[in-house]
Amino acid sequence: MSRTTLKSIYSFSSEDSAFPASNLLKNLKWRSQGVGQETEYVTIELEKPTRINGIDLGNESSCFISVFVVRRGQEMIPEKYQEILLSASFMTPIECRAMENTNHVRCFSQTALVENVVKEKWDFVKIVCSQPFNAHVQYGLSFVTIYSAEEEVPDSGKLEKTSSLGKFLFRNESPDSDEKCGLFLKWKESRRKSEQSEQPSTSTSSAAHVLAIQGSGEDLQDGDSSQKPKKADRLRKNRIVHDSEDSDDDGRTSAKKPRRSEDVPKIKPKKPEKRISYQPFSKLLNGVIFTISGIENPEREDLRKKASAMGARYRPVWSSSCTHLICAFKNTPKYHQVKGSGKIVQKDWILDCYSERIRFPWRHYALDRSERNESDSEDEVHDEARRPPDQAQGSSSRNRIVDSGSDTEDEIQKILAEKDAEKNIYNKDTDEEGPS
Repeated sequence: MSRTTLKSIYSFSSEDSAFPASNLLKNLKWRSQGVGQETEYVTIELEKPTRINGIDLGNESSCFISVFVVRRGQEMIPEKYQEILLSASFMTPIECRAMENTNHVRCFSQTALVENVVKEKWDFVKIVCSQPFNAHVQYGLSFVTIYSAEEEVPDSGKLEKTSSLGKFLFRNESPDSDEKCGLFLKWKESRRKSEQSEQPSTSTSSAAHVLAIQGSGEDLQDGDSSQKPKKADRLRKNRIVHDSEDSDDDGRTSAKKPRRSEDVPKIKPKKPEKRISYQPFSKLLNGVIFTISGIENPEREDLRKKASAMGARYRPVWSSSCTHLICAFKNTPKYHQVKGSGKIVQKDWILDCYSERIRFPWRHYALDRSERNESDSEDEVHDEARRPPDQAQGSSSRNRIVDSGSDTEDEIQKILAEKDAEKNIYNKDTDEEGPS
């Protein structure tokens, strides 16, 4: 990823004589001329068509900043501009009124940019700043840096390290510094030396062991001929005994050898079945108190009516009593206010619940994709009108089974009594029996 050269300033809404728009080409500050304007913009021409994959923005008293791109020949048509960076918040309304944290810096990588727009090349970049909460201040940008996916190869053959980020400069490394003097490299070097020093000792011990075995063989050969068969037999017996012990050990170890994990069949854990409950359609979203962000009328009014028809309650602003935020995209003021303290979902949650007449778990529609992977404890709630008829008859069938239990118990008692009577007949003595 390399920095893109900003060729020239194509157009701008206004500029202060002390802080002109051309300052952005030098990583300096641009500020609007007067006060009271809700939005200000500046359009920058790039040196060549570029595929943008990173933007660094330094704020200058702006509340929101968004970035648009367009190709050459279409810069005069406002409808041709495409938004590559959605409106990003740099100051809260309280900070805008108090003029605090006016020079906040944010770096946007490729994942934060619009996916479809990042894949193409563009010639012009338009940066739009807005300040709707303070009409008595001049605002703009302190710097802008744009990165492209194309790697620039320097003429010297060596890649130069970035020495600046906006107006911030990095200290260059001293040419006398030795990169091999790191603590890890020193430790690795000392370990290598210690291993090399241990290798001769192990080699000498192994050599001595070989010599001892050879010496014992020579002693056997130098012995008497009468003793050779005995020693040979003794060695053969020892070898047989050791071999049998090894085989037994191998057999025992093979018997005790645990089964490999590949041989053991894997039992997949059963996923807990979702319980389904039933409620009237007017109470599917009972207990939901929601507000909406980033959606305009008439779609906003349609969402409010559909959610209210299912029992949810609407609030124009977020409060401690709210449970859900229906949000169109990230980086809205309400999104930053609710994140971490409430449930942020997409508008499809309301639309799907209304069309399918089912209250789906909210995590399936979470705006933040990381929350979708978390475990979900909510159950689906279906419309009462869709309850299967067999579930309504379940109670009567259970009652019939319980009632029939008394009849079966009486029959069992009768059978046991008849068997006892037959046993008593055959157990009588001959004296008690009558004459044959």
